[in-house]
Amino acid sequence: MIGFDSRNEETIQKIVDLIPNKIVFDSDFTKDEIMESFTTTQIIRQIKLIDVLDESGNVNVVLNLNNLQNENTPGSFRSISDSLHRSQNIRDLVNFLNSKLYQISNSNRNIKLILLSSIYNTSENYQIKGGTAPMYASDYCVILKQDELIVVKDRESIERPFGGDNTKIKISNLIFE
Repeated sequence: MIGFDSRNEETIQKIVDLIPNKIVFDSDFTKDEIMESFTTTQIIRQIKLIDVLDESGNVNVVLNLNNLQNENTPGSFRSISDSLHRSQNIRDLVNFLNSKLYQISNSNRNIKLILLSSIYNTSENYQIKGGTAPMYASDYCVILKQDELIVVKDRESIERPFGGDNTKIKISNLIFE
């Protein structure tokens, strides 16, 4: 999962452009549309095509949660109940995709779900737009805030570097080619 603030949308696009073997969902969609595309053979065909073209067996599914539209009120969310409905849609969608991608993975194919979502500030902290379900479901979570990439979750790392603080990487030090 990659959370980002509005100042870093261009950087996020550069990062997504560098991800190999990807299937990207970045236009407006509803939960039902994504679920339908994963239950039909459309996505399975794309994954098999990537398998044929690249022998690494790695496939990345990139989903921008900012484009998830509420079936009842498309566009911006105007009320608390709309926000709660959006959070529930995100939770349901992430759980469905994790289950579905696990089903179509095999020993020769490694499929990763990469979620993108906006963050917003609350005093000294940050919150992910749409709730915390994507972060809980993620193995690895980074937040791109101003000029820092902050690792906030890494299931594979036993010890946190720098004495328990989140790892911070300056984006201005990275080169995108």
